[in-house]
Amino acid sequence: MVTCAALALVAGAAAAAAAACVRTPSCHDLVEEESWAAAKVSCRAELDAGGSAATALDLARALMNSGDDAGALEMATRALQAGPSTAALRVAGTAQDRLGGSTNIAAGREKLHAALAASEEEGDDDGVARAAMALAGSFWRESRFEAVDRWLRAAESTPHEPDARTRGTLAIQRGDLQRRLGDADAAEATYARAEQHLRPFPTKLGWLLLKRGKLHLERGSPSAARPLFEEALQIADAAGQADVQRAARVSLAEVARLEGDTAEGFTRLEGWSGARPSNYLRALALLHVADGDPTRAEAILGEAIAGTRDAESLWELHFERGRVLEQLRRAPDAESAYRASIGEVEKLRASLQGSDLQPWLLARRRQPYEALFRMLAERGETHDLLRVLESLTARSFLDFVTDQGAGPEAGDPLDRAAEVEALRRGLLVQEGAASEVGGEALVVVEADGRVWTIHRTPSGVVVENRADSASVREAMRALDADPSDAAAAERLGERLVPASVVAGDAILHIVPAGDLLRVPWAALRRHGKALVTERAVAIAPSLALLGALSPAAYDTGSLVLGDPDGTLRAARDEARQAADALRAPLRLGAEAGRAALYEAPTPWVLHIASHASSGAAGASLRLADGPLTAGDVLEAGLAARVAVLSGCATGKSRTREMWGSLSAALLANGTGTVLATLRSVDDDGARALIASAYRHGLARDPVRALAAAQREALVSGSGESWSSFVAYDIGTLPR
Repeated sequence: MVTCAALALVAGAAAAAAAACVRTPSCHDLVEEESWAAAKVSCRAELDAGGSAATALDLARALMNSGDDAGALEMATRALQAGPSTAALRVAGTAQDRLGGSTNIAAGREKLHAALAASEEEGDDDGVARAAMALAGSFWRESRFEAVDRWLRAAESTPHEPDARTRGTLAIQRGDLQRRLGDADAAEATYARAEQHLRPFPTKLGWLLLKRGKLHLERGSPSAARPLFEEALQIADAAGQADVQRAARVSLAEVARLEGDTAEGFTRLEGWSGARPSNYLRALALLHVADGDPTRAEAILGEAIAGTRDAESLWELHFERGRVLEQLRRAPDAESAYRASIGEVEKLRASLQGSDLQPWLLARRRQPYEALFRMLAERGETHDLLRVLESLTARSFLDFVTDQGAGPEAGDPLDRAAEVEALRRGLLVQEGAASEVGGEALVVVEADGRVWTIHRTPSGVVVENRADSASVREAMRALDADPSDAAAAERLGERLVPASVVAGDAILHIVPAGDLLRVPWAALRRHGKALVTERAVAIAPSLALLGALSPAAYDTGSLVLGDPDGTLRAARDEARQAADALRAPLRLGAEAGRAALYEAPTPWVLHIASHASSGAAGASLRLADGPLTAGDVLEAGLAARVAVLSGCATGKSRTREMWGSLSAALLANGTGTVLATLRSVDDDGARALIASAYRHGLARDPVRALAAAQREALVSGSGESWSSFVAYDIGTLPR
């Protein structure tokens, strides 16, 4: 054998000797570096030269990461024949599961469960986490998000922290779930955490860049997504990472289409080899739509639907096909496609039954509901339209309420089956129900770029196409920036309040969907007059829920909490005024904590004067012993006949719907009316308004009392705080 020293003598030059003695990376080195293309060649050569079971396992990993699951399964099985190996079980199980088909999926999961059990027995927390992550990935491919969440929790709860690569990969999977369910802010934070762990692992970073790019794409920013997809593709090309390569190409084709460059989009998809997955077919179809060939696009979408089984892909494919069919003037087929899309969304909802993830699901999947709503509204099919509308506006709140009460110890009122059924059925879904249900309500919904109103009166239902969404949003932004902007309030009033709403003493229940919940309805103007001067206004979560929720069993007494941390002089003064008006016990400072709330009987009026905030855990109110969240309210069953949440933005939610707010939690528990605020309020103005509402009979008739106080503030010209207050009401209180 020739040694390096001998080479140095022969070469006569140190540089030549050093070059001759550079060690060629081994198969295992290349796998650890995640250089998959080079690893396949090296590992195959080592195996042909008599390599061990470990070499077969390394080759299996390289093949699986290059997109060859069948080859990976063969090599991992070969490694297992040499003896037990949890790593080989994981690779074999993952590869077999990814091959698809019920037999392969069942066998793959069996192997992954075996790997998990073996890792637990060995005390290998890293192995446990990886097996649990693989099982999460298996259920991800079926869009079974509840199971995904369960296995990710298992991976996250090992006694000892896994290595950095595993922690980073786990964070990517958690971020993917958050993104898929619609919680973009949480996903962004989780991806940032993943990046901290994965900086030393370039190919894992490639995956992460891909995910972050998709997040930007879903937020409507293709220009921000493009460089992330480009970098992910470069990393994947260098490593031979086939799955990332393909996903990045599809994503870049999508970016090109959104930026108006269909030629680039088609180029990105050229030379595609192997199976044509649904994401590829969807991207190709939409390029044909943009290129003016909807007939070709419809055929491609049909191919994608025929070859896809998971609801997550199918809802979007059916929706896109419906849009194409509308272009082709095949309205009945388009309607069928939208209904099929809604059916797939409902399957996804059902898969999360009893999970706190369920309410997030509709946030990203509103389009088929909106498209079908618009088609029915244009045809004047009021009855079926109301059925679709309730699916859109009632279900998010219903999901929130019923799922928070799931479990054997559930105690909130919607845990009773009869009430849940009443809510699901809805008050306007049945034939003739519009004339059977008393009261007036105005539903305002944004659908397919337009804002529609549905005005229910005792004599019937009036449906109107009121305005384009862009003009409404522009006026909303102007009024949000300056609550005194009378012109913006007039523009919104003209667009959102139909002429069929007339002055009167009856309460006008408004059911706004999505972002329209942020509108200060009482302050909208028509013909120079604020709406509150004509009607007392209340906000309801849905038309079907008006009067359907059972009120709590109220005590005759009331309870007031204020200034829990001793820094809010105005809140302390307001609490004292409220306690005097109600002749109620007063809890200030350290006494304004959970014990005061949890131990007291359900009060007639519950008044809390404190700071409010909205963070990762949702909306919360500051108490002396920590924040009170919407989840805490539900868990404790807190309710009152009337709840007054006096503070800045106490009615705020991180979501487009009402279900994530403190107000929603209180209504779900049987509270009749919640008075809250949409934004920050002036301390003195808020205190004066609440004092006025008490003088006008807040405890007896809170909606009309708030309206009277708002009119008084409007006449006196005492600032704009009055416009931020809103009454959330479900119509259960006697009027």
